[in-house]
Amino acid sequence: MTPAYLAALSARAYGKATWKAGGVESLLVDEGGFRAAAFRGTEFDFDDILRDLRGLPWRDPDLGWCHSGFLKGVRRIWPRMEPVLTGSDTPLYLTGHSKGAAEATLAAALLARAGQPPAGLVTFGSPRAGMGKLSCLLAGVPTARYVNGADCVPDHPWPLWGYRHAGDAIFLGQPADKFLDHRIAAYVERLS
Repeated sequence: MTPAYLAALSARAYGKATWKAGGVESLLVDEGGFRAAAFRGTEFDFDDILRDLRGLPWRDPDLGWCHSGFLKGVRRIWPRMEPVLTGSDTPLYLTGHSKGAAEATLAAALLARAGQPPAGLVTFGSPRAGMGKLSCLLAGVPTARYVNGADCVPDHPWPLWGYRHAGDAIFLGQPADKFLDHRIAAYVERLS
């Protein structure tokens, strides 16, 4: 399981999905020795952009205070995903890009809360998804959080509100452009 593979899988999630609900799309692959669920990032779509902007905190009984747009989307799709993600002994990795990275983070915390943490969480250009309780739930989950160049999305929502990232950043390449560096294609290229 390599970061390059998971970045490419996150790119594939933009065109193919195993699950769709509440504006969240996720692709599940089973490679024999492991399974991976990749969450699709933001598309240039009004609903996706609106979901990204719904950054006011919303309290979840299991995850604590989280980004309301990401949380509500994951909570809508979770009843479909949970039985499949928890129904196997094969190691499971969660991944995603942008909005999908935040959603993968929330899904990883839900699995950890249920006593079935994923084998790993690998994100690309992830915004902050929640606050202290979420970070605590993910403390035992191996996490790799990639930030490419000058990608501006990982800087949001602002930590002043209490939001935190899960895991330390792994920086890729030199800063070039805060928007172009955010594209999943830029992450795939850097990791290839």
